[in-house]
Amino acid sequence: MPNTLNDEKSFQTAIDAPNLSVVHFEADWVEQCAQVNEVLDALSTQKDFSTVKFYSCPAEEVSDVSLKYDIEAVPTVILYRSGQLIDRVNGADPGRITETVKKHIVVNAGQDSNRGLTLEEKITIVDK
Repeated sequence: MPNTLNDEKSFQTAIDAPNLSVVHFEADWVEQCAQVNEVLDALSTQKDFSTVKFYSCPAEEVSDVSLKYDIEAVPTVILYRSGQLIDRVNGADPGRITETVKKHIVVNAGQDSNRGLTLEEKITIVDK
């Protein structure tokens, strides 16, 4: 289960981290949000996603953050790294959410000559 970001301070701390942070803006009463939570829970247990931090943010309760990031509907999943918004998925699309997160994972940072590359970039190098 992702950690819940209940205020602007915890939100900012989470997204400022150097690792990939995936924030699901949600509402308990929206059925599709439960589906997205299931997808994110499953991803969080996979080895390939071990460096990713997953969070949920109740969009209506943390309205200042929701307004700042133009959350017009839930579910919305936004990816951040070092305080920067790097990608976004609007709606409950499990395949797109998974592929979007996968494309931004940094693999083997500091362990080889390809350090700091995303999984997608590393696959491209191997394929060449």
